[in-house]
Amino acid sequence: MPDAIPSALATAGPRLAGSGAVLKPEIEMDVEIPQALFDSFVENGIDNGRQKIREAPQVALAVEFTCTPHRVELRVCDTGSPIDAAIARRLFREPIVRGASLGIGLYQSARQASHAGYRVELTHNDPGHVCIALVREANLAEP
Repeated sequence: MPDAIPSALATAGPRLAGSGAVLKPEIEMDVEIPQALFDSFVENGIDNGRQKIREAPQVALAVEFTCTPHRVELRVCDTGSPIDAAIARRLFREPIVRGASLGIGLYQSARQASHAGYRVELTHNDPGHVCIALVREANLAEP
């Protein structure tokens, strides 16, 4: 069920608790978003970030949310090491088992996203800057 952005962001707070992640919203307008998809994506992104922190405690997490008249983007970013290129090519397209199962939850999120008009992508994959994003592009200002 779609929810307005403010209530969706309010529910993100408890999910971020204890993760060390910082929420960085940039909202130009309010649109309805699919709450279950939003929650699933944030939970999977934070879980994968926690795995990186267990391996390298200096890794920092950020959840960034941007909503403009033409784009809704929710990003989970970390300052850890990049995802191996072979895994990155398969990420979101098939379940990937690695340690604490990076990719199974993201694969499910990607499938859920496609049914809701969104896509999941790896937007940055550089040392110290790794981001996965849930994206929808459209003219959101029109009714």
